Amino acid sequence: MSRINAFRTALETTFAAALPQLRSCDAQFGRFDLDELQRNTIKAPALRVAILRAPVMINAGGSYDAALECAAFAVTDGKGESRDADAWKIAEAALAVLSPRQRFGLPSIGAPGDLRISPLLTGHLDRRGVSVVALEWKQTLREVTVGVFEDGGPIELEIEVNGEPFDVEPAP
Repeated sequence: MSRINAFRTALETTFAAALPQLRSCDAQFGRFDLDELQRNTIKAPALRVAILRAPVMINAGGSYDAALECAAFAVTDGKGESRDADAWKIAEAALAVLSPRQRFGLPSIGAPGDLRISPLLTGHLDRRGVSVVALEWKQTLREVTVGVFEDGGPIELEIEVNGEPFDVEPAP
């Protein structure tokens, strides 16, 4: 597994274990928006965790560090003001998980930094009866490509299209 994918999996596992009152805690591919809500059934209260960007830094020794820009989107539904308050509570609980020592059980990773919490405000989400509060932070994954070619062979990719295996013919 790639180190970035291992990090995404560790986010899901850590947040789900720390917040058992959630009905779902899943990886999100990029920023959360109304399209995501319409594409997928999300059982609220929920937390969607994502890597938004991963700017890469080249080290003097030739290794790469990825300055991961991460987010956890607290999603609640229902009527009334409690929906907003519940989204804030989940975001605050997720913030508590991001202690300065949080490494998600992975080696060669920096401490969470540049933390911020903000609501996602759109009329579309409000009309759907959904509140979303985003917790964003940065965390550096050092030597991100270490071990990619450890087996000495080519990287095996398993690709699915619409849930079905898709065979890619190797280049001649």
